Amino acid sequence: PGHARTRPNAPRRAAPLPPYAGTTAATRAFVSFEEAESDASIWDVLSADDADGAALRECLVALAVNHSVMLEQVGDAQIPSASSPDELAFVAAAEHFGLHFEARQTARGVVVLHDKARGERHEVQLLEAIAYSSDRKRMSVVVRLPPALVASIGGGCADRIYCKGADS
Repeated sequence: PGHARTRPNAPRRAAPLPPYAGTTAATRAFVSFEEAESDASIWDVLSADDADGAALRECLVALAVNHSVMLEQVGDAQIPSASSPDELAFVAAAEHFGLHFEARQTARGVVVLHDKARGERHEVQLLEAIAYSSDRKRMSVVVRLPPALVASIGGGCADRIYCKGADS
């Protein structure tokens, strides 16, 4: 069950999108989002200080860290490079909703995320990555989240495992 659906009578957001909403030019083509008029606004749920907001923010963390996207410097811009358009779409979706994948520091085993809504940068330690394979049809990462990011997703253990894949 979707967390946003737990608010069936929530008033519809009448305000414009938050200033942090959106993507860079490099990822704009991978996000097309339009809210249904009858549902609670995802923006309101994301900003809520409750279990639904925390769960949705953790979903964005999973999208922002569980991928193999690399950033390439092209002129003055960093352009994301991915093995598949799906990988890029996940990273772009997290960015659109406020959690920007800013850097991958491979030598340090760190992914840097920028929480655009809160103006915070987070260094997420990548403890282990199990790459996608056609046999397994999954990619998994084990990460250690910094305290401020753990707090924003409702607390709990800093070490997390995120898995994504395809069921057939």
